[in-house]
Amino acid sequence: MRTTGLVLAIGILCAGLCAAAEFKSDEAKNAATDYEAALNAAKFKYGEDLAAAKAALDEKKAAADNAIVREAFQKESELITQELVRLQAELKGEAAPTEPKEFKTDAARKAGTDYAAAMKAAKNRYYQDLLEAQKSVLAKKGASAEAVVKEAYQQELDLIAEEVKQLREEVTGAKKPPAKLAPAEGVKGAKKPPAKPAPADLTLDLGGGVTMKMVLIRPGKFMMGSPVSEQGRDAKECPQHEVTISKPFYLGATEVTQARYQAVMGTNPSHFKGPTNPLESLSWNEATGFCKKLSEKTRQGFRLPTEAEWEYACRAGTHTAFSFGDDPSALDDYAWHGGNSKGITHPVGQKRPNAWGLYDMNGNTWEWCADWFGDYPEGPAKDPSGPASGDRRVVRGGSWCDEVAGRFRCAYRDHNAPAGRHYNYGFRCAMTLP
Repeated sequence: MRTTGLVLAIGILCAGLCAAAEFKSDEAKNAATDYEAALNAAKFKYGEDLAAAKAALDEKKAAADNAIVREAFQKESELITQELVRLQAELKGEAAPTEPKEFKTDAARKAGTDYAAAMKAAKNRYYQDLLEAQKSVLAKKGASAEAVVKEAYQQELDLIAEEVKQLREEVTGAKKPPAKLAPAEGVKGAKKPPAKPAPADLTLDLGGGVTMKMVLIRPGKFMMGSPVSEQGRDAKECPQHEVTISKPFYLGATEVTQARYQAVMGTNPSHFKGPTNPLESLSWNEATGFCKKLSEKTRQGFRLPTEAEWEYACRAGTHTAFSFGDDPSALDDYAWHGGNSKGITHPVGQKRPNAWGLYDMNGNTWEWCADWFGDYPEGPAKDPSGPASGDRRVVRGGSWCDEVAGRFRCAYRDHNAPAGRHYNYGFRCAMTLP
């Protein structure tokens, strides 16, 4: 099928599209260049796919022997044309980016779905690359002896941080609400100013110089479990069903470390000692005991995450087997597992985080969840918390001793008795917003 002149124009306009901030460091510049190229490729491919879909529709319209069918094809063709015009305007900078339109034909719908997935993948990749660039520039700043050089590096770090912050809001789906003018105080109809939004990150002081970082997880929907086509799928992961997380919550950026457990509980039951290593060799009962005591200490609502919250946070907006895609060969970058751990746990936060800034969601230690283990419900669920009773609790994420890649998939689930202790069982805290 032939492409239209509009698509050729889109290809030309792509060259002028600017997607990222103007960095000076090679690491950040390379990340921005790759991101811009990915955006250009996604938009060009979307234009080509839409043009092909429109050409096919026009052929079907011409061959139709029914006026009703011809009219239906014409309406869909006009909708595709509108989207091509919008895409061209967007590339010219004449219109704000919007989500792809809802088409009815399979070819056009697939074009829109592929485009949305490509754009999300580009943002996720750019986010990860910027985090790596940030680490590199920070290391160079620390190694420099000249104050003027340190200042230059700091300016670059500030620029990267601003880009990371903005991108993270896009990746997580956070949107700033539009400003509203409220009636003056004392006037009829006046309302109290809205509560200050919860910060995206929260660092808690546990005493003795020990802190714990929490990441804000915003509400949303996702498909829990795995599709029948997913490689390594386990029967425990079905049926795949839609889950709504209706309320925001905080989740630990990493697993609870031994230093944090010691600061709150005064003990360290871990087999593999190390203050920044994840706390392990504790039961579900002891993990919930830590959350209870931490709640009393900080006057916050700490708890274990539900299984649904855990998978939602692990996926970080993705729909693939792993949070980084479907290819398990990238697992080394994100997880300590049986193939790279050398038979021990490792300090938290050394591997790459997922798109929402959560480290070690896969590997290092299995993580206790709040739920009793049981079958998934049939159909959609809202804020599910598992069965009302049972004899085993859910664990998620895989560990340092697991060698099967399928155990590190976002959907994989396992279980154990709540009193059980194992060298590869740990946990991370969730915190309910006030």
